[in-house]
Amino acid sequence: MAADDKHLHMLLGELSMASRMTSEALRQQTTALAELSRSVQESHVSFKSLESGLRRANEDIKAVRVNMLTPEHLRSFGLRAEDALSIKLDLEHARESRIAADDVRPMTRQIKTTVAATILAAIFMWAGTTVWQTIQKGNNETNQVVIGARRS
Repeated sequence: MAADDKHLHMLLGELSMASRMTSEALRQQTTALAELSRSVQESHVSFKSLESGLRRANEDIKAVRVNMLTPEHLRSFGLRAEDALSIKLDLEHARESRIAADDVRPMTRQIKTTVAATILAAIFMWAGTTVWQTIQKGNNETNQVVIGARRS
């Protein structure tokens, strides 16, 4: 009987140890499931946020498409929808022309300023020589001494 008790005691020990290992495994699995559940919850929130953003983006795209040129718009302007390629090329040409004009605009202001300054300088030079000749002519007629003139 002592051998049976010893064998029974050994079986109880193994059973107790297996039970402890099973409870530890259950605890680890419960922790892993809790983490997985939390991750799924976060993913769900992110998905809802992304879904909301996509819905808003889709509404924006629809709003832009409403304002786009449609074949009906083109027909209302007397254009055929089949001429879309030529219309696109015309619009690109108009855009390039506008960009070129915007690039030249500051330069034209500089050119205008330079031309105006040159004309003013020419006027002052002409007026200065005319005034100087008049003074010289007046000196010869009246023999007046001009301040700063050399005496001979």
